[in-house]
Amino acid sequence: MTDLELNKAALLYVKAQLSAKALAARFGVSANTVVRRLRARGIPIRDKVAQRYSDKALGRYDHGEAVRAAFAAGRYDTDAYRNRKGGFAPGVDRRGEKNPFFGQTHSPVTRERLSRAARTRVIAGQGDYGPEWTEELRQTVLRRDGYRCRRCGSGEGMLQVHHVDTDRTHNDLMNLLTLCAACHLAFHGRREGVEEVLAAAAALAQRDGSAPDAAHAEGGDSPSGP
Repeated sequence: MTDLELNKAALLYVKAQLSAKALAARFGVSANTVVRRLRARGIPIRDKVAQRYSDKALGRYDHGEAVRAAFAAGRYDTDAYRNRKGGFAPGVDRRGEKNPFFGQTHSPVTRERLSRAARTRVIAGQGDYGPEWTEELRQTVLRRDGYRCRRCGSGEGMLQVHHVDTDRTHNDLMNLLTLCAACHLAFHGRREGVEEVLAAAAALAQRDGSAPDAAHAEGGDSPSGP
């Protein structure tokens, strides 16, 4: 960056509150270069959280777009999340008091906003578990599937039984599929792996000569169900 470009960048950073990333794109340098040069001028550097608040206040931040970009980059991938220590960045343990959010709570407005957003992603269950749903039936499904998740193949952790057509009252064996807790939660909570689950059910139906009723394939039973 030339001195003139640096002067412009400093004004935009302080007055317009543009991010280092935005300035880097404008002047054709890296964000680290912008930060380093601004810091050398004695300009306090905003952290990512402060920059996001600033962008929100100025109408430059689209949370929905940010989430979609994160999904596209694989940051919310279930398998990747499962393999991380503590569920965060590799090698970082942020459980309990080590979590920066420990002891804090969202405001009622934020909780309601997050709840509304979550409800748009959730695949909700249909109907109630009837008398046909028994532990014996559950064990029959698990045994038939070799005590392994039909989506990812995992045989570790909690195994649950998923209703393929998402109707809890439909307990035909061909409508029941073994999923691990992580895949079950991903399906119902984030709509992940829907096509894979249906493909697994179709393969099972082809093997056993029957077909599940997928009329409500994107409904869903409770992720914390059996």
